[in-house]
Amino acid sequence: MQVHLKFKLRHETLFLTVNILDRFLATQKVNRQRLQLVGVVSLMIAAKYEEIYPPEVRDYVYICDNAYTREQIVQMEQVILAKLSFRLTVPTARSFLKRFCKAAQGDSKLLLLVSYILELSLVDYSFLAHRPSVLCASATSLALKMSGRAAWSPTLAKHTRYTEADLAPTVDLLASLHAKASTAAQKAAHKKYSSSRFQAVAAIEPVV
Repeated sequence: MQVHLKFKLRHETLFLTVNILDRFLATQKVNRQRLQLVGVVSLMIAAKYEEIYPPEVRDYVYICDNAYTREQIVQMEQVILAKLSFRLTVPTARSFLKRFCKAAQGDSKLLLLVSYILELSLVDYSFLAHRPSVLCASATSLALKMSGRAAWSPTLAKHTRYTEADLAPTVDLLASLHAKASTAAQKAAHKKYSSSRFQAVAAIEPVV
């Protein structure tokens, strides 16, 4: 998340990065020394897919403080793409965000709050079991609650094809995750969304 923010990349790039990383790690054991390499190359691949002007290989060498060479990065790119059979067009929770927020008649602050909740879920293994559309719909419902609005509406049910009852278990899990965000071991998302650039949505109180 910190590297993604430093490069000023699109939100979609971050979610695709984690998707690539998760799918690769599901098929390949990676030792701790090479985990950073796999992470930064996953970001490089996602940026090539999502960005108009992606960072160059030398930028990743620099951001890793020269821990890996250009050749190691390019070689790992080939390994990851081969393992994934070049399948990069996949749905992520971010793919549904704008549509669901529009159906919720949300403003930019609601969109950022949903983004924050979804980015918190990126570093929690348990959320891999949930469909991206369910995650996004649940994060939207939780964000609406936190904004003092009704948690669901007929319009949202129509556009998401989920009822409030369908989402209740995932909403509860996200609410618990959000409540612990400021004290969690991984604070990158909380720090990011505490800044004025993201309207400090991380400061919004959790739902009780």
